[in-house]
Amino acid sequence: MFGHHGHHHHGGMGAAQMGMGEREINMGAAEMGMGRNEMAMGQREMGMGRMDMAMGQAEMAQGARDMAMGNFALGQMEMAMARNEMAMGQREMGMGEREMAMGRGDMAMGQREMGMGQRDMAMGAMNMGMGGGMGMGGGMGGMGGGY
Repeated sequence: MFGHHGHHHHGGMGAAQMGMGEREINMGAAEMGMGRNEMAMGQREMGMGRMDMAMGQAEMAQGARDMAMGNFALGQMEMAMARNEMAMGQREMGMGEREMAMGRGDMAMGQREMGMGQRDMAMGAMNMGMGGGMGMGGGMGGMGGGY
């Protein structure tokens, strides 16, 4: 419509947009990688927490056995230790859950970032098509004009 000037200008913009899109996609992929690491860490923490809780339960059983056998002081000590273990286990599981939630958040952010990048690349390709005046340019220009 506006002669050639507008067009060439568009081509450059398209390339810049595609570059931006690529950067965003890479950033998004990095965020998703971070998110996956965090989720793995969270699962590890939760596993540790479960182990501690299992150990705590075993100690409680041991304490109960000792108390039944008349080893009262020992039994009470073991049960107190067991309660500590179980509390630790719960803390670790809570930490693990938080870590996993953070990981999920990062992954969602990464996906959004990648979506933005893909949109920018598509827009950039359209602008380049309009500016390039290549065979495709005409058809795409028509499409672009419609908006």
